[in-house]
Amino acid sequence: MGAAPGPRIIAPHIPKTAGMAFREALIAVYGEENVDVDSGDRIGERSSPFNRDFDAWGREARAALERRTSWPQVVTGHFWFGKYEAYRSSAYTILWLREPAARLISAYFYLRSEHRTRGPGANAVSRGEVSIEEFMEMDWHSNPITRRLLRGYDAHDFDFIGIQEHFAEDLGELGGLLGWPKVETSSSNSTSTAEYLKFRPSEALVRKIRALNDADVELYERALELRRARRAARAEVAL
Repeated sequence: MGAAPGPRIIAPHIPKTAGMAFREALIAVYGEENVDVDSGDRIGERSSPFNRDFDAWGREARAALERRTSWPQVVTGHFWFGKYEAYRSSAYTILWLREPAARLISAYFYLRSEHRTRGPGANAVSRGEVSIEEFMEMDWHSNPITRRLLRGYDAHDFDFIGIQEHFAEDLGELGGLLGWPKVETSSSNSTSTAEYLKFRPSEALVRKIRALNDADVELYERALELRRARRAARAEVAL
């Protein structure tokens, strides 16, 4: 008996890129029972097997997937995209990106508002022991998307990349491509503390964050180019 067919949609969720709102849309279209959330690998934690011994983790992850006897229609969550490489050719792959400096600033203030145990670094942030400048200078937070979540992959490896700054517009376009009904979403899990909302980063801080995350910035800019090309092609067809 062969392995069970994989999911129809694979959509890794990069933190602070409207991933929860997108999950709401997926559930609205496919039903909660058909949307699997895979966030157990703890990619953002230094002590996780993914980060301590990537090769050993990969062998165990592949074996676990091969043992599956059934699949939901959608897999989303905080996982390394390559985890589902065996199913990528038969699935529609979706990614949401956000301007890297804005995403990391949001992530910092989200950690500031949290008080549950997430590891020594995150706990230090939540206790106010790490300034935003110190947070951004930590090597661990440099290029987290290209170093971990998309390790070995690029923008061209996805069927569709949406941009968080154009979420409603891009979600509508994606829904049209996949034949979805119109769906309404909220901004659940967005960073909305008073501290974050009143914060205005200096141009120098934004430049510094972007310089420390040059690979993630390049990925974002390639995604913007793909979006422009996609929209231009649609406009040409409409003429």
